[in-house]
Amino acid sequence: MALMGVDLGSSSCKAVVFDESGTVLSSAQKAFPAIFDGNHVEMDPRVTFNAFAKAVNEASSGSKDGIRALAIASHGESYLPVDAVCKPVGNIILNMDNRAIRQSEKLEREFGAKSIYYETGAPIHPMFALTKIMWQKEHGIKASRFISVADYIAGELGLGTITDYSLASRFMGFDVSCKKWSERLLDAASIDKSQLPVPVQASTPVGELSAKAASLLGLSKGAIVCAGGHDQPVGALGAGITESGKASISAGSYECIAVASDKPMCTEKAFEYKFNSYCHVVPGKYITLAFSPGAMVVQWFVEQLCALDVKIAEEAGVSVYEYLNEKASAVRHPTGISITPHLVGSNNPKWDVRATTVIAGLTPSVTRYAIYKAIFEGIASELALNTKALEEVTGEIERFRISGGGARYPFSVELRAALTGRTIEHLTTSEAVCLGAAMLAGLGAGVFKDFTQATGNMVHVASGIRPDPELAAEYGTQTKRYSALFDGLETYRGIN
Repeated sequence: MALMGVDLGSSSCKAVVFDESGTVLSSAQKAFPAIFDGNHVEMDPRVTFNAFAKAVNEASSGSKDGIRALAIASHGESYLPVDAVCKPVGNIILNMDNRAIRQSEKLEREFGAKSIYYETGAPIHPMFALTKIMWQKEHGIKASRFISVADYIAGELGLGTITDYSLASRFMGFDVSCKKWSERLLDAASIDKSQLPVPVQASTPVGELSAKAASLLGLSKGAIVCAGGHDQPVGALGAGITESGKASISAGSYECIAVASDKPMCTEKAFEYKFNSYCHVVPGKYITLAFSPGAMVVQWFVEQLCALDVKIAEEAGVSVYEYLNEKASAVRHPTGISITPHLVGSNNPKWDVRATTVIAGLTPSVTRYAIYKAIFEGIASELALNTKALEEVTGEIERFRISGGGARYPFSVELRAALTGRTIEHLTTSEAVCLGAAMLAGLGAGVFKDFTQATGNMVHVASGIRPDPELAAEYGTQTKRYSALFDGLETYRGIN
């Protein structure tokens, strides 16, 4: 019996079919573009749904086993305004959209940043849905409901629009301790809780596919769709991070560290670092999240400055990233270049929507391959800063389990291990988000009796990279320079 996990991201949709032991049977991925207009960042919902349908159809056709159930993990904070029958009345507003700065400031003045943080586990920021719903209302955009991207997909399949606790937490209007919508925050935003999805435990069955929906997706009529969750805790589940002291790294558009705990870690120190602490997809557990922009800078660099490398890679029959990784691996450590990966602002440990990507240390001898490698050095430096800060809140982190696209680049994982001083383990699949979603599908369909059985059956460690003390020492000067640059930019941005 097969299970499908879907990772619905901000630039592509990936569907992976697993058997009950966690072995990948088939997969497919379909890309779609975001729409950038200044600090507004949106996605066309129809384009997004079509990419989902095509990815699921292709993945299901590649599997010989019948797919019993599926669940969808999606990027948090993003939401869609819809009418009374859940049809879009606008585009999906993405998490990286920063239009609602004034609305964030309004909430802070009314309630205080700490008060909101201790209730919702979310530091005030315009990335969260609540502030952008306020912006839309103030600009006369009318909607009957506001739902997550995963809820929209379920609605298009003729199923109910319920959301799990982890996705509800990303609205910045959800009480994470009581697991219910915050009436005072909704009132401040002029939102009734009837306009939001009903929050439930992840893995809760949403419904069975009709003949029409099943035909569209290439699945069997009656296949069960279960509630997934926010991609970060779903990926943490897929990495086996269900107990305190364990941590995962999701190396994607954002570089995220997730640590499991038995209660929200909404402490004074956590507030200082603006860590997100909210509901895990595992019952009774919570996730504390530290994250910063990551691979978005890599993608920008390749698209804007590597046209020749794209051509060479195509002629060689390899991906441009394979080609660039080989070139970057040949660059002597360290590059001496500091690059802050803040293409859309910075997140932990210092949240600043004004932050931009800065490159320091260019000389006439620097090649684009050195710059490419320096981007990953910057990502690893951010990871080291967040690891140190996170341990002050959650306790010691002995090792990480890494997944995502960045997990496939050996030189970058070696950098992460050296600069954090932690062993980094690879799983048998880099698709931890899809694996976690498939586990939720299996739990909802009754394939597994509990989360312990699901992780025991499906999560497997393949190898680990230990930190190289010599490499860490070699980077001593550059990491100090990065920290100095990181701190200095805060002063720079404060100058008007």
